[in-house]
Amino acid sequence: MGKDSDEVVNPLIKLLSDEDSEVRIIAAETLRKLGKDSDEVIIINALIKLLSDEDSEVRYIAADTLRKLGQDSNEVVNTLIKLLTDEDSEVRYIAADALSNLGKDSDEVINAFIKLLTGEYSQVRNIAAETLSNLGKDSDEVIN
Repeated sequence: MGKDSDEVVNPLIKLLSDEDSEVRIIAAETLRKLGKDSDEVIIINALIKLLSDEDSEVRYIAADTLRKLGQDSNEVVNTLIKLLTDEDSEVRYIAADALSNLGKDSDEVINAFIKLLTGEYSQVRNIAAETLSNLGKDSDEVIN
């Protein structure tokens, strides 16, 4: 039985819906450590659900895990875009970082990063500016 086998991954996925947020966090962190060798589709679907968890630390870990896995499906990208308006600045930051690492340059992603340029949290503004630079966006909308 390997570390990324169904016998390991499936129980961890079940723990992602545990009533205790600390258990959900540990399960997500463990899945993140297993990385790309495990069954991504099942993990990705479970992590997407965690992006709307009531606990901001759970949302943070889920977004960070998706960042590490490099999952760039439309569902993941759209859910991460929604997190850019999260009440917790650290969650906004990790969602921005995850989107930045995915390198998606759709209009929706670009517009979301443009909005972040005027946010209150400097780390989020910084990553938004860096991402727009890395994506090569030089339109008047970005510059102005």
